[in-house]
Amino acid sequence: MSAPCGEKHGQVALSPRRNRQLTRTLKLLVLLNGNGLSLEQIADKLKVTTRTIRRDLDALQEAHIPVRKWLNDSYTRDKSMWSVRWSGR
Repeated sequence: MSAPCGEKHGQVALSPRRNRQLTRTLKLLVLLNGNGLSLEQIADKLKVTTRTIRRDLDALQEAHIPVRKWLNDSYTRDKSMWSVRWSGR
């Protein structure tokens, strides 16, 4: 009997698109870990649009990752800054 579509020897194969999304999401978590960045800064670092970053942030929040939005005191184009704050930090 052959393996189900997308699986090979018990491993699930990710599509190239899904792999890019997962890689970007992990990079996003690393960027936001304790750091406050604007949507524009994040999009620039990850080489995607701010719309993509908004979707990624929404997905992280739906997964109960403690993504926080706060206002920056300095004068930036987008005063909203984003970070991840894990418990105990």
